[in-house]
Amino acid sequence: MALPRTEIDLSRIAREHDIPESQLRKQIQTFENGVPYTTLDRPATLGDGIIRLTENQATHYEQLHDQAAVDGRLSRFIPASGAASRMFKQLQAIANDPELNTRTDIEKAAAEGNTDAAFVTRFFEGLTRFAFYDRLCEVAREQDVDIEKEYRDGNWQRVLEFVLGPEGLNYAGAPKGLILFHQDQPRNPRTAFQEQLLESTTYTADSENTVYIHFTVAHKHHQAIEHHLNEEANRLKQSGFTLDISTSEQKRHSDTIAVTPDNTPFVDDDGNVVFRPGGHGALLENLQEYNADIVFIKNIDNVLPANRLNDIVPHKKRLGGVLIEIQREIFNALERLENNDYDEPALRKYTDLAARLGSGLPDDWSERTLPERATWLIDHFNRPLRVCGMVKNEGEPGGGPFWVRHEGGATSLQIVESAQVDPDSEEQQKIFESATHFNPVDMVCGLRNRRGKPFNLSDYVDPETALIAHKSKDGRDLKALELPGLWNGSMAFWNTVFIEVPAATFNPVKNINDLLRPAHQAAE
Repeated sequence: MALPRTEIDLSRIAREHDIPESQLRKQIQTFENGVPYTTLDRPATLGDGIIRLTENQATHYEQLHDQAAVDGRLSRFIPASGAASRMFKQLQAIANDPELNTRTDIEKAAAEGNTDAAFVTRFFEGLTRFAFYDRLCEVAREQDVDIEKEYRDGNWQRVLEFVLGPEGLNYAGAPKGLILFHQDQPRNPRTAFQEQLLESTTYTADSENTVYIHFTVAHKHHQAIEHHLNEEANRLKQSGFTLDISTSEQKRHSDTIAVTPDNTPFVDDDGNVVFRPGGHGALLENLQEYNADIVFIKNIDNVLPANRLNDIVPHKKRLGGVLIEIQREIFNALERLENNDYDEPALRKYTDLAARLGSGLPDDWSERTLPERATWLIDHFNRPLRVCGMVKNEGEPGGGPFWVRHEGGATSLQIVESAQVDPDSEEQQKIFESATHFNPVDMVCGLRNRRGKPFNLSDYVDPETALIAHKSKDGRDLKALELPGLWNGSMAFWNTVFIEVPAATFNPVKNINDLLRPAHQAAE
């Protein structure tokens, strides 16, 4: 019996996109079955899932971190494939509006409630304070355009053209990491990539001043980014640092198929089956291939000017020190457990350690024999470890730390996004909204076991934490699948510790006007 056409198409599509056919079918099955919502038990709070360090502890952990740095165990992993287009969304909206050409037009629209116009008005009020202002003037001058005059004359559309378009800075089409974020006094502009490299030298350099750092980048910007990184590495070499920089792209086979509302592959107007990037969860494979020992992870846009790094470096070191100490405890416990060198008091001690790693005990724990408990503890300890900074919730968007309840009643510490929570459950929404802290994506990860071998990170993913998003293309609705998030479902079965860190450590740049915030301006 001949296969239906849809079956034949799936086989061909899988081959063309270098995706196992079984994986493709599983994605479509996920669309058909839906993704279950995460069940929140309670928010993680201080004393119940989140730890606040004392000053004595902080000093101790900083010392542990410094020794690991000298030993060459530390590196950084920075997701940096995002485009800057979202940063300039409001500017682009005004630039595309033919009725808003001048300062008068835009300010009038702002006064009438146009939020994009109000945003652009604030942008122009701070124009000379942006690190890219001198470069903007220089590029325009090469084409006989005087940006200062255009600004004074109220020709704001003309200025926007040089900020966003290819005749100028082309920031609307640039990767976020290549935007000039900061400048020193006297003026010395630096991109987000440059700032991340400088930050790395302050807490991950080894005994020979070698710094290891990895960026994930988009294919179309890969060459330009590598050229930029190599130039900065050469500059830092003059300061005594050797930069071991590597880059990678999100794997093509991590893209996910888009489907129509009735769960058949979505075909665009050109007759092509549509695939979409699988989200930051796809970077788990890149992290695996990096083959590092202890890795600090944070986003490309969460970075401070170099002369403000003293505000955050001690807190990075404390996270690293906590991981190193807990990792030692885990490895010592595993050595005894695996060699059957334990008694009941030792198991009680290791059970307490398991609780500190964000996992509740099985319901039948009291009924298990000592060897059965030891077997469970070995499995529980023999996993990747992450120590995550958590910032007090003051209204910033993003996921947060929660105790999540699993089938069978066990709980674990997880980072949960709003999209994972049932919007129709008043109880679940209330728990989510009661979070005292949020996730700034500021973590350090231990990726090797006690014998120094890397964990297979894909073994610790919860596939049921994928997300189905509703999008559109060619004027038609589609459904898109996002893989379990890198710090959400992709790390669901890791050992987890949450540490409170100050808000000063979280300085994201989600829109261009964020660069006008005091934290991103040069210190006086």
